[in-house]
Amino acid sequence: MTPGSIILSSGQGGIALAGALLLQPQSAALFTLDSISALALAWEWLVLLALAFWIGMLVCEGVALDGVGRVSTLLARAKRQTRPLHWLCLAALFVGNIVALILRAAQVTATPASAAAARILLTPPYGPLWLARMGLIVLAAALPWWVRYRRRPAAIAGLILAGLILLTLVLSNAASTVSEAALTWLSLAALLTWFGSLSYLAYVLLPLLRSVEPDRHAETLIALLRRLYPLLLGVAGVLLVSNIYLSESFPGTIAQFAASSQGQVQLAQWLLIVVMLALGGYALFALRPRIARQAALLPVVDAELPARRVRQSALERTARDLRRLFMLSSWLGAVVLLCSALLAFAAASNPNTLPGTNNPPSPVAASSPTASSTVTQTRRAGNLSVTLEVTPARVQFANTVLATLTDIQSGKPVENAQVTATTAMQVMNMGTAQATMSGGQPTYRAVFPADRAFSMFGLWNITLVIRQPGHAPVQVVFAVLLNA
Repeated sequence: MTPGSIILSSGQGGIALAGALLLQPQSAALFTLDSISALALAWEWLVLLALAFWIGMLVCEGVALDGVGRVSTLLARAKRQTRPLHWLCLAALFVGNIVALILRAAQVTATPASAAAARILLTPPYGPLWLARMGLIVLAAALPWWVRYRRRPAAIAGLILAGLILLTLVLSNAASTVSEAALTWLSLAALLTWFGSLSYLAYVLLPLLRSVEPDRHAETLIALLRRLYPLLLGVAGVLLVSNIYLSESFPGTIAQFAASSQGQVQLAQWLLIVVMLALGGYALFALRPRIARQAALLPVVDAELPARRVRQSALERTARDLRRLFMLSSWLGAVVLLCSALLAFAAASNPNTLPGTNNPPSPVAASSPTASSTVTQTRRAGNLSVTLEVTPARVQFANTVLATLTDIQSGKPVENAQVTATTAMQVMNMGTAQATMSGGQPTYRAVFPADRAFSMFGLWNITLVIRQPGHAPVQVVFAVLLNA
């Protein structure tokens, strides 16, 4: 893989906006975005965009505007035009997930991507979640025929499928508690609904409004906004509340958060969310009442008088401003989704970074097994020199992790520390395992059974958190290459 120039810190989080980030006070473990990683990130962003457009169409056409007589003609015309877009979104979801799997497999090891992908599909939790997601996408593609046969509305069923697809994405990219996963899902669902709905309004409905309803343009626009107003207001509320709760799960200080690369990306994302919601709020609370007042005053003046043309021109300018705000808000939403994919990609690469340690972990690098199938590495952590040994360094075996701690100043082994070891795969969520290492005279030892850790061949991060009496906790990250 060709190294790139983008360096990210790793933390615990999901594909969501906040996702319970756990960051280093200075800089966290480095995550290099090489060419394959950049392509995988781009495809994951494409999947999010496709899912957002699909959700926006389902919400607007099947929930918010369905049954509103004033906009029935406009909605029927819009549905005919968006039918190809519906299939395009589902095709992008299907192809995007396949390409993302192939690129993730290419990151795991130098073996052929097809063999690695087959192994990934058999390894939980990533493999079963990926298969479930593909099955849900196929069901979504078959939904129009089922609806046509059963003569039942498709929007609710489609939204349920979209919610389940989003849940598999959240669980595939995050190793978190149930409450964090639920809040992450709510946050991202609200963001996708906001972005998809505004994109649908800005690029589909509002451009059609003038041609479909030339004589009732203002009345139809008012009816449209009146029906969408409570929906967008509720989505904005869910987005704000879920992110407030998620941000409270960060155990460190603001300075620790802002000093890390991932924290800076997260802060930029929050700023974009605030601006995005502010633009939407101005459109709903300022421009919407203005359009209603201008439309109410329009019939008062005779159509042939100049005052009527002035008021009509003012109404059209306000409608154009409304569409521009919706477009700008949707663009900001696309950037926020890119930040979400970026944060999720970094978290999936190393979800182990813990707060409160006084040193940044060393950059991880691949280590090759020796002839005896044992991996040995030495790194510095604070005042300690830490030597890690993993044997037999193979998947489907019980692997023993040994750690030796040496005080750098005195050169003596440290025997009274508390050491915790956590394992996680670098490029995808294959689950985490944690163990307290026993012994310490002078070697600390932990055994990870075959069914608990190291379930997939490739690079794994082993994070040691070391606590000594009279010293601040430190952590160090080792990257170990496990063979099949």
